[in-house]
Amino acid sequence: MSTAFERVNEMFAEKREAAKINADARRRQLWRELPEIKVIDDQLMKTGSRIIAEITKGKDHIDERLEAIKVENLALNEKRAKLLVENGYPADFSREKYECEKCEDSGYVG
Repeated sequence: MSTAFERVNEMFAEKREAAKINADARRRQLWRELPEIKVIDDQLMKTGSRIIAEITKGKDHIDERLEAIKVENLALNEKRAKLLVENGYPADFSREKYECEKCEDSGYVG
């Protein structure tokens, strides 16, 4: 038998999962309708690997190399948002949408 606390946590977990599933569906819709968004998203998803690759090259100029990745990602995110708006979507169309943006459906703030 689960406690009230466990049931509430399960409820919040279900809400977060629903928000993730809905965001994934919107993202797949965008990829079908605007293939350039898929290209941008693929580039953004490689960020972690790019950072690791730069770190393994050594410490020489690491700050500059990481800053270059940051600048590229900011430009990609701006381009992505612009494409969405130009095509009639809100800039945050594929972002997870929570019932409570404050706690992101976790039940906790801070």
